[in-house]
Amino acid sequence: LSFILGIALIYFGVINIKRILNDSNENKTELETLFATANIIFVSISSIFLLMLIAFFTFQNEINIKFFSDQGLVLKNDKKISIYLKGKEIKSFDENKYGFVMAVYGDKHIEVVLQNKENDTFFELRCNEEGCKEILKEDK
Repeated sequence: LSFILGIALIYFGVINIKRILNDSNENKTELETLFATANIIFVSISSIFLLMLIAFFTFQNEINIKFFSDQGLVLKNDKKISIYLKGKEIKSFDENKYGFVMAVYGDKHIEVVLQNKENDTFFELRCNEEGCKEILKEDK
């Protein structure tokens, strides 16, 4: 339903842009042309934003974003918890065995805290582009 609503909103946005373009072909002052151009830009950006918002709400139940920064991303779905750095999957964990607690980012790495559901313990991973390693208490 939300996807259909998104398509309808984009369709109305395109119709509005065509109407504005047809109106701007007449002899108008520079100020009126400027307002028409600003209106086209506003309608275009708002249509794209609405589509992104609708896509986010449509797929948020399937993929849950747990952590996001310029360094990395932690995604959780019903099967696994995945750690990504710069668009590349570094490590995945079974959602039935591990739970996500938190994540923080550093200069070239992210630190992820996970909970082992079997023995109710917590462990911390430091992940960079080469992979992840468990941080021992002494390493901090």
